[in-house]
Amino acid sequence: MDLGSRKILASIIVCSMLLAGCTTEPSTDSDDQGEEIVDSSDFENDNNSEPDSEEIMEVVGSDYCDDTNQIHCMLPFPSGAFLERDESRTTGYSLSIDGLAIPDTQSSISDNMVILDRLDGFSPSTQIFTAFGEVPNITGMASQFDIGISTMDGHKSVLVNMDTGEKIHHWIELDARVQQGEETILFLRTIEGLDHDASYAVGFRDLVSEDGADIAPSDGFKAIRDDIKTDSEGIEEQRGDYENVFDALESVGFERSSLQSAWWFHTASTESILEDILIMRDDAEQRLGDDGIGCTISEVEEDFGNDGTSLRLIRGTVTTPHYMENEFARSPLMRNSSGDPEFVENREIDFTMLIPSSLAENNTSGPLTVFGHGLFGDGDSYAMNARSIANEYQTVVIATDFKGWSSDGDLDAMTFALMDLKEFQYQQERQMQAVINHISMVRTITGICSDIEQFKHNGTNMIDIDTVNYIGISLGGLRGPSLLAFVPELEWGVLWVGGTSFTHQVERSTHYGSEEFPGQFFELLSSEVSLPSRLDRAVSIALLQSIWDSTDGETYLPFRETGYGDILKPFDMFYLTSMMDAQVTTLSADRAVRTGDVPVVTGSAYHPFGVDVVDGPINGSSAAYFDGEFPELPTGNTNGPMWHHSLAHNLVLEVPEAKMMAYGYLISGVLVDYCETSCTFEGDW
Repeated sequence: MDLGSRKILASIIVCSMLLAGCTTEPSTDSDDQGEEIVDSSDFENDNNSEPDSEEIMEVVGSDYCDDTNQIHCMLPFPSGAFLERDESRTTGYSLSIDGLAIPDTQSSISDNMVILDRLDGFSPSTQIFTAFGEVPNITGMASQFDIGISTMDGHKSVLVNMDTGEKIHHWIELDARVQQGEETILFLRTIEGLDHDASYAVGFRDLVSEDGADIAPSDGFKAIRDDIKTDSEGIEEQRGDYENVFDALESVGFERSSLQSAWWFHTASTESILEDILIMRDDAEQRLGDDGIGCTISEVEEDFGNDGTSLRLIRGTVTTPHYMENEFARSPLMRNSSGDPEFVENREIDFTMLIPSSLAENNTSGPLTVFGHGLFGDGDSYAMNARSIANEYQTVVIATDFKGWSSDGDLDAMTFALMDLKEFQYQQERQMQAVINHISMVRTITGICSDIEQFKHNGTNMIDIDTVNYIGISLGGLRGPSLLAFVPELEWGVLWVGGTSFTHQVERSTHYGSEEFPGQFFELLSSEVSLPSRLDRAVSIALLQSIWDSTDGETYLPFRETGYGDILKPFDMFYLTSMMDAQVTTLSADRAVRTGDVPVVTGSAYHPFGVDVVDGPINGSSAAYFDGEFPELPTGNTNGPMWHHSLAHNLVLEVPEAKMMAYGYLISGVLVDYCETSCTFEGDW
């Protein structure tokens, strides 16, 4: 099928999907990005012979793949083969992933991605995986329920920080989404974000198949391990780096000759990850000044809801510096000839504010609470629906959309991105603009617009502009750390059912879907207009982490306590997680608390591996896990049925102890443990 035909077919299916919600036509066309290997049996050495030093292994590779594993162009992942030495960068490397290496969808040809090209390493939140010709038996290896054994002597896998020599805790799983006719991915799962600007080595040894046979290394890796010359320039160029890998692995007991797979990678520096958003932030701060630019009130509704909880609902706009080419979804960031973001113009963004009756009745001011909405939601509805909580806890609520994941055209934009991967860059650039929008909104409402008449009652300003906090639910919880680190006025926040590292959680979410329990994102991404190959999908999703990092909470949590120079400020938050959450996996929350070094309270129903447990009250950051005894979810990287979708994720929001802990912390910044013995409740399902 030529590209023109693909685009026509893509348009037809997108239209039908937007109208009907699904596609059903089976895949018939798939590009194979694997590398052809000439039979190398003649070069296999046995116990009684050594390879002829003059013989050369033929490896039909490419100029843009990692030829050490011929199952897929980008295996193993992430690989130092895609790093070029660059002394001008903080890490000493530039990430160099040719567009030819990025999987093509059946609707578009992939090209280099500017966000990736500007990085000096891989995401510290990266997925780590490879594949073999046979499926390894992982019995006895660390699982998510037995993480501690991963660093013990004799374990079959290892992740080593090559800068410190430290073995890193991890766990192993086989791909639950394996596709017939393709090799099975073997994942090495990190349990928290890796260090920024650090080199890591991965090693596997003593793996056997289900029938007990030794797993064979790939020919490309075997050639490096056993010093067999090849005709692959890509393999030969990696030999020097691999000597460092073998040294690092041998230092922790993984002998070179025992390795069935090994590789290295380097994580990006903080400066590189945040380069674009910092340029935008610094420029916006200059334009906003100390008080913001201005606002307009467009609508005021007294006694909103007619239930006695609200004094008034206020809608308006805030003037905000913008860096997107236009204000619509699917718009790219404006960049100059060097690739840096450029200011375009000031634009108006919508906001909604809810002032509760309780403040008016007491004739007093209350904190300003910024509300973060859920996936493909909007700020307006969250502000309106928060009136009961706002009234009970005497706080003014304000919200705007988190563009990129909002109801303002972002779902349609995501649909197109699933067929043309470069458009995920535009979505992320829109998320960076959303951070600027939040900075502008808070600065303006607490600054130049703080004294307007609509914010007052009987001469008293209802907003205490010196106390600004944050609450985010679901997506709002995921995005919370970026806002807490970037918005100077925000002091602390409550993150309901949130987590970090989006690509680690997406395949476990009911939002995504699977063959067994379909969802529209999976159906489109796996269809013949997108990526019918599971291997291509896995690589593409993993690459997205490096694109999404600049707003992912896991980027910011390492600096929760100390900040990062004059770039990021320190912040505190309370994570509230619900066990068996089908939308945001508990594993994602575990990553967040570990990366941020956040302790869990004694009463928490679950104490994650490696996390401190402390008694309340806690003045600072903390976390609690609530357990409603909801039905078990799959333990693998796949999602449960849709009837699980809103159980644990939503019902915890109404648990009295959870509300007292969350909103009490929101107002005071102090966490009181209201779980007498354990944070459990009877889920109504």
